[in-house]
Amino acid sequence: MRSTLTRWLVALTLLDGLGWGLGFIPNLLYIMRNHELRMTRFGFRGAEGPFYHAFGADFVFVLGITFVVVSLFKVLAAYWLWQGRRDGAVLLIVLLALSAIFWYGFGLPFGPPLGLILIVLLVQAWKVLA
Repeated sequence: MRSTLTRWLVALTLLDGLGWGLGFIPNLLYIMRNHELRMTRFGFRGAEGPFYHAFGADFVFVLGITFVVVSLFKVLAAYWLWQGRRDGAVLLIVLLALSAIFWYGFGLPFGPPLGLILIVLLVQAWKVLA
């Protein structure tokens, strides 16, 4: 039987992986068609962070594809965590470290708080993982 802690860890890992993995695809499609970032309803451009200002939209497109792949690998980490496997926790740690680069570079404000919550849950769940 899985603990409530493990369930929360898996649910938030899936939210993180699928949210960024699938949620970033419309931005990539827009960049591919228009070679610029799309304007959001709130008056700022999606993924307008240091990567965009230093290198432009085409660079954001290439790194965005990598970010989607990294994010979708979190689904595998969640699956392994659901099975109670410690290698799911190790994979998640690696993916969170890689994601932090993208959160900063794309100016994504919700990544770090969710990442911090996941790390706290990982530390607490570590002893129940095999």
